[in-house]
Amino acid sequence: MNLKKFLIIFLTVFYTNLSFANELIIGAGGSNIQRSAIVYGTIEYRGLEKLWKLKPLVGVIGNVKNGAFLYAGVNIDFPITNKFIASVNVAPGFYHKGRGKDLGGAFEIKSQFELWYLLKNEYKIGAAISHMSNAGIYKRNPGLDNASLQLSVPF
Repeated sequence: MNLKKFLIIFLTVFYTNLSFANELIIGAGGSNIQRSAIVYGTIEYRGLEKLWKLKPLVGVIGNVKNGAFLYAGVNIDFPITNKFIASVNVAPGFYHKGRGKDLGGAFEIKSQFELWYLLKNEYKIGAAISHMSNAGIYKRNPGLDNASLQLSVPF
């Protein structure tokens, strides 16, 4: 999939989900940390809780090697204390490797664990670890591990 098609799909998903978005997540981190680290940035919109405390999400990750991952999925929050929140999310999407790691194919799934600290006015800062792979649907499935710092801005 070329980058132009990738962006068209992202903008379509973005605009259809913006009407119920209540949270913007901005993050930066590294992939493939145990080998040659690749720096990346992410932007994600999370909607209001819809079903069984699940929040819909849509986002994009871009890295310095012209790679990108466009995804949509669900998130669930688990309050730990009045200041700390753990979150888990899963999101399938489309991967464009650019000059980055070959993950086996265009369809990949990202699973992520986050730990958040609640600031004033419902802003949050947090750290996340995630894994991307194609769940063995392609012959090649090396996976990719990521770590990032994030800021959540409420709408």
